[in-house]
Amino acid sequence: MPVPHPKRACGECDACCTTLQVDELAKAAHTPCALLKRLQPDGGSGCSIWKDPTRPSICHTFVCEWLAGFGENHADRPDRLGLILRMGHATEGPLASEPFALVHEIINEAHLRPRARTVLAQIGQNIPIVLVKLSGERVLLGSKAIVERLGPQVLGPVGSAVVPLAR
Repeated sequence: MPVPHPKRACGECDACCTTLQVDELAKAAHTPCALLKRLQPDGGSGCSIWKDPTRPSICHTFVCEWLAGFGENHADRPDRLGLILRMGHATEGPLASEPFALVHEIINEAHLRPRARTVLAQIGQNIPIVLVKLSGERVLLGSKAIVERLGPQVLGPVGSAVVPLAR
C-alpha cells in the first residue's frame, strides 16, 4: 500500500472523494461525497470529517499514486490531470499477481489530453492499465504486446474496448 510522499498534500484535490465507492456512507463510485466541504453551506475544500477518527476505513487508507510521489509536479495531481491513478495486484482473474494500473477519469475524456496521454503511455509500456471512464466503460490500455495478451480476458466483450498505446 502506498504511503504519502512527505512533500505532497492533497490541497484542494478531492478526486478520491468523488471516485471511490464508500460502503459505510452508501456512496456510489463516481459520485461526489455529501461530506465534501465544497458541498456544505460553509464551503471550503476537502472533507468535512477528515479529522474524525471514525471516518470510513477507505478514507483513512486510500493514497493515490500522485500523493505517493508519482508524477512530475502539481500538474499531475488528479484534479488537474483529470485522472486518479492507483497501482495494484489482482488476487484472481487474468491479472492475478500481475501489477497493473487502475485509472479513473474524473474529468470526461481526460485520458485524451496531451499530458494524460504522456503519463498513460509511460505507465502502459510496462504494465496494463484499466481505464474506467466516467461513462462506466472500461478500456484496457498498454503496449501492443500487453493488449494482445490480456485484452478480452481482462475486460470481457461488453461495454469495453482494447486500445494499444503508441510509443
